[in-house]
Amino acid sequence: MRDVPREQLTEEHKNMMGVDANDPTLRERMALFRTLVKFPDMFAAMRGFGSRVSALPAMSDYDRELVIMRIAWLYQGEYEWGAHYDAAVRAGISEAQIEAIKAGAADSIWSDWERTLISAADQLVMHAHLDDATWSSLRGQYSEEDILGLLGMVTHYHMIAMVTNTFGIQLDEHMSQGF
Repeated sequence: MRDVPREQLTEEHKNMMGVDANDPTLRERMALFRTLVKFPDMFAAMRGFGSRVSALPAMSDYDRELVIMRIAWLYQGEYEWGAHYDAAVRAGISEAQIEAIKAGAADSIWSDWERTLISAADQLVMHAHLDDATWSSLRGQYSEEDILGLLGMVTHYHMIAMVTNTFGIQLDEHMSQGF
């Protein structure tokens, strides 16, 4: 599916996309956003939900990007991997850790907490359920509402991977890394 070319974006499209405070033209450059503006009602719902679950107060940027990158890998969401690669590095995830995300929680590079987050992503993706040990570990740091937000985040990025993979959305030129 073709996105709306950047030069054809209307003010209405730009308003739907919103503005990234750190980079005012970022969303205009993103093929995902330029594709979704073709479906205003669905885009508004997706964007609202995504904004809510991506801003969990108890989750650090590091933890959030670790989980998002693992979800992107599990769903083979190369677009989302590329979209979050630089954010993961900015959040403090090393190049070695980014490579280890592909191997999962068993890699020796991870702390116990990082293993919990990666295991939670794996369990939610593969079984739509958290086992007792992972639940207990998450509850040591997160409220039940925070865990519900984590479930929502996994759901949101699953949906994004389906959209980008199904519509064949290619990496944007500003994205430094694919798989």
